[in-house]
Amino acid sequence: LALAESPGETIGAKTFPVSLPLGEIRDNLNLKTNPGNLGKEVKIKGKIGTYYGAMGIPDATAYVFIVDH
Repeated sequence: LALAESPGETIGAKTFPVSLPLGEIRDNLNLKTNPGNLGKEVKIKGKIGTYYGAMGIPDATAYVFIVDH
């Protein structure tokens, strides 16, 4: 998964990669089986580290969709 400030971002360098571990987090956040999640705001918990050669979250541990600001 790649997080970005805007839902239309297409430049990889402007995204923040997140590894989705097997189980509930991957099942609920992956866009292949949940295309309706594209553009939704989500808060992801995990330790920051290197993922796909960039700073990211190599192992997400929790998430929550942001409904209102």
